Amino acid sequence: MILREFLRLSSKHRTLYFYLLLWILLIFLGMYKYVSTDNANSAFLPKSFYINRGVIATKKREAEKIEKFRQRYCNDIPNLVLEEEGGFIEGWTLQGVIVLIRHGDRSSLVHVRDIHSIDCSYEHDQHLIRYKNYLLNSSLINQNGNNNNGHVSWNRQGAFHGFPLLPADPRACLLGQLTYKGIAQLLHIGEIFKFAYAHSLELYRKPVPIPAPRTNNANNSENNFQQILNSDEIVVFSTRYRRTFQSAMALLFNLLPTDRWHNLQIQESHSLAFCFNDCGCANAEFLKKVLAKESSKDFSSIPSIASLVNYIGSSLLQIQDAAILNPLDIRDALLMYVCHNQPLPCQRNSHQSTTQTQHEIESNDIIDLDDSQHSLDSTTNEGDDDDLEEAINDQPSENCVEQSHIEALLSYTNAYEMKESNNRNKITERILRSYGLIRNIVSYMLKMISGDKVKLVLYSCHDQTIQYVLATLGLYEKSSYVPYATRFAFEVYRSDKDNQHYFRAVYNGHDVTRMISFCIDGKSLRVKRGRAFTPAYLCPIENIIRFIHDDYFTMMNATNFKDACLPQMDRNSYF
Repeated sequence: MILREFLRLSSKHRTLYFYLLLWILLIFLGMYKYVSTDNANSAFLPKSFYINRGVIATKKREAEKIEKFRQRYCNDIPNLVLEEEGGFIEGWTLQGVIVLIRHGDRSSLVHVRDIHSIDCSYEHDQHLIRYKNYLLNSSLINQNGNNNNGHVSWNRQGAFHGFPLLPADPRACLLGQLTYKGIAQLLHIGEIFKFAYAHSLELYRKPVPIPAPRTNNANNSENNFQQILNSDEIVVFSTRYRRTFQSAMALLFNLLPTDRWHNLQIQESHSLAFCFNDCGCANAEFLKKVLAKESSKDFSSIPSIASLVNYIGSSLLQIQDAAILNPLDIRDALLMYVCHNQPLPCQRNSHQSTTQTQHEIESNDIIDLDDSQHSLDSTTNEGDDDDLEEAINDQPSENCVEQSHIEALLSYTNAYEMKESNNRNKITERILRSYGLIRNIVSYMLKMISGDKVKLVLYSCHDQTIQYVLATLGLYEKSSYVPYATRFAFEVYRSDKDNQHYFRAVYNGHDVTRMISFCIDGKSLRVKRGRAFTPAYLCPIENIIRFIHDDYFTMMNATNFKDACLPQMDRNSYF
């Protein structure tokens, strides 16, 4: 019955169904014709169409590579964000923080051709604008000079009295000096640390009032108090270089209240290693010479490397002496272009040489040549030579540095630094160099857990300083390169339950505690931190104390610093 009714309705609307099927058929035919026509026309497109598409794709890939280079080597400000530092850990109290930083972005340590054409300025950063305006308008800061920025200097007594707080010129790339981008980097890190630590360490609590001596003046009852500034809570060390001092002051400006910032006492470290009382080490000097001998057959023994370095050097540097060129110096100079979005250099005239003016480098500037001093090994990864030769053969006639040259150079320097990080002699030298600093760090950990006033310790240092510490802790990165504005924090905690003390290590925003040599294999405690209860790791402070007292010199078959530093005439006698 139902079937009969369905057939009756179908015959009744047969004309409607016919037109509906016809429209569906026409739609399918139209789509088929459109697709086939498009494929047919594509066969007649000019070849240049595909070439242009290829060029666009190539440029896109190059831009992506440049961005990766910038992220790795430049530590750009958009990437400086709060990550795994600090955070609430239930059942634990933050006792103090010990921080190592590398100074911010700086100009090259070698003389660059036409350096005045490079713009090292950094504008429109709100933290930088606020800092600059404060310094220029504060009556507590010494100000001299008639230029646009004035000359603002630190007025506290001590080793850094009279040191400028800002670079001399907002645009110029002064040899070895901090740039305004470097100032901005450390201001942002100060803001990160403020969110991570200021509340837990009570850095913004009101000063404790104490009664002042009584007087006969009855009107001063409301003002009869003295404000105590606990300057002992904050300890700051810096090497005697403008870039490390300026970096420390910029970071602390955003981290601390302005009254505490004005009352800081900056202590000078006389060594890049921050070795304090444990500096002299004959064995470290011996190993340095051994490493120099091992690298005597340096990049000049690799024709492709030598050609690449000399080619870039002829376009980049004022002094074109092949004997003093090495890939790490060239990379250091190129970072000025890459990290400041500047066009890559070209050599306009082979004999052209710009002279240094007073504008380029002040006579009283101190140039830290140790900041990037390295010797080069004669080996590299397999297959690198082919890439390097291809980069050299692709040289344009106007003698310009190209993207392919940068890729080849960074490929080699990365391979070299990877090998250097795992070189036994290099590791041993770094461990010896860092002993004084590690001892100093542990001493401040003990002060923090013993109820001392110390809340924050800051070491404003160089890339080598942090390399020494990384090697000592067994934190081997893919490359030993330490970017500008690198931060390494040791957070000291006390357990609310049993009064035990632990520490946590955070390198450039990432928790690396369980990777430390004496905190691995279950020696770290897994805890939950933050609102999301993400995992974190705490290592007993007794582990680092035992390490520095019992195990530090095991690699040298010694038990103390004095024996480990005895001169070794034959390195194979104890390896």
